[in-house]
Amino acid sequence: MIKKIVFTFALCFSQFVAANPATESLKQKLADLSGFSAQFSQQVTDVNNQVVQSATGYVELIQPDKFKWVTAEPNENTLQSDGETVWFYDPFVEQVTATWLKDTVQSNPILLLLKPESDAWQQYLIKQNSANEYVILTTDEQAHVAQVKLTLKDNALAELAILDKQGQTSRYHFSEFVTKTSQDFENGHFTFELPEGVELDDQRR
Repeated sequence: MIKKIVFTFALCFSQFVAANPATESLKQKLADLSGFSAQFSQQVTDVNNQVVQSATGYVELIQPDKFKWVTAEPNENTLQSDGETVWFYDPFVEQVTATWLKDTVQSNPILLLLKPESDAWQQYLIKQNSANEYVILTTDEQAHVAQVKLTLKDNALAELAILDKQGQTSRYHFSEFVTKTSQDFENGHFTFELPEGVELDDQRR
């Protein structure tokens, strides 16, 4: 789901200049989340707010460029960055897609969690609903993600709600949140190994 999520944009750019307080506030809070692991539950609803999919999984992240986002059955998949390449593995179709991280951050606002100081922030508009709730919108009309609502609680990521252009919303609730450093993971933990017999769609060329 993360690979396909998207944003709609209907706010005036002048309301969200690059140095607006909401942007700086969110960037600082994300900088404080420089490494963590957490479990998540996911619920996907359609434009009529009907549940169309549920799943569970876990996420591990170390800023500025490494993460694993693993969704368990029945919709098993893995989104992973080794620092340079983002790998998306879908066991059902036996395919792995590889893209450059630097390109993916530009089109996927979720990856802003990795890089609070990235130039990619210039592609998004930030609105602050409350002390710990933010909305991220894109200025790219071709983007797949329309809006991301991010909620923090007790210095931890609590919820993400991702709205796509078809009106479908993916809601993630996080639990068992643990602060991590790079030393908490073994060398090569974020290195992706291509499973035997799986097709590679290499979009880095």
